[in-house]
Amino acid sequence: MRYGLDIIGDVHGNAALLIELLTKLGYVLRDGAYVHPDGRMAAFTGDLVDGGQRNLDVVDIVRAMVIAGSGLAILGNHDFNIVAFNRRDPRRPAKFLRSHSERHIQQCAQTQAEIDADPERGARALAFLASLPLWLELPAVRLVHAHWDLASMAALAPHLDEANALTHEGFVEAAALSGSVGDARALLLSGPEAECAPYLDRSGHHRTMDRVAWWLKGDDRDPRPLFFGHYAMPTPLSIHGNAVCVDAGVAKGGPIAAYRFDSRTDLSETNFVYCGTAT
Repeated sequence: MRYGLDIIGDVHGNAALLIELLTKLGYVLRDGAYVHPDGRMAAFTGDLVDGGQRNLDVVDIVRAMVIAGSGLAILGNHDFNIVAFNRRDPRRPAKFLRSHSERHIQQCAQTQAEIDADPERGARALAFLASLPLWLELPAVRLVHAHWDLASMAALAPHLDEANALTHEGFVEAAALSGSVGDARALLLSGPEAECAPYLDRSGHHRTMDRVAWWLKGDDRDPRPLFFGHYAMPTPLSIHGNAVCVDAGVAKGGPIAAYRFDSRTDLSETNFVYCGTAT
């Protein structure tokens, strides 16, 4: 069976760029959802929110596509964080699953402002994000936000529904800062990290851990291509074996990116599509 997927990387609240990219890929707005006249589907690798000025617009666009059957989406770390930021901890009802520290408030400030300005729409967006699977495993392709790790998937399995989304109780466990379930969620959505020399990141936060470029190891034995986001790669994007990052750094002012995948053709860097810079 032949099918086509347009695999779209991190969007981070940049609705205008997303619309521009979908249009460039051939999608048209029909009955409130973007659809492709040739039956192609868009697949989003997570991080729909945080960064741009139209976060709820992005969620609404993707949600409409998923409902219409013209889109798929998985959970990113920023998507997980905004849900946890708004969800009370049932074990400590006075607190939230993600602390309201100064750093966390800063990270989601624009998204939260949009949620607070329209609580009904915000609640709908949060419910949609919470319903997203942590990974997708299709006959010809795999998608995860940051890192494909079978041991982490096994640890999370008892806490997932039939769609690979966290159950309500599973979300609580996955939000924990320690424990096997929280560690497994962090590995899939944020990727592996290693100790490094202390430095200040672009937001001015002190860091002693840095991301690991796991895709350079070449130890993935699954022949199906693996698409992921999260890592804000410089353009032009590269392919490493069967590992393909589709995050071109829109959160840092770069373009939004997609990969035009066809199940019967080899991976090629000519299949990347880019649009603009973040606003």
